[in-house]
Amino acid sequence: MKPKVGTMSLQDVCAAFRDAGIRTSPDTIADGIIGGYYPFGRLIKVGPNGNRRFEILTKDVIDWLASKATTWEPEDGEANIS
Repeated sequence: MKPKVGTMSLQDVCAAFRDAGIRTSPDTIADGIIGGYYPFGRLIKVGPNGNRRFEILTKDVIDWLASKATTWEPEDGEANIS
């Protein structure tokens, strides 16, 4: 079996952040990656018209969000243990 590595777009990361309760935008995520605030992605290329291309690994985003969580909500089918 070959390993499969999932990637995310800036919009996907933004949606994951919002689901976790963090208000943000794709531009903010991009600036955070470039500035070193978010370790889960890297800038790959800047095009001639200024478009930026990123490599963002899904597992790294999920791990980073989990490390910042202060509370956990149960997912569908999980018991709500308080």
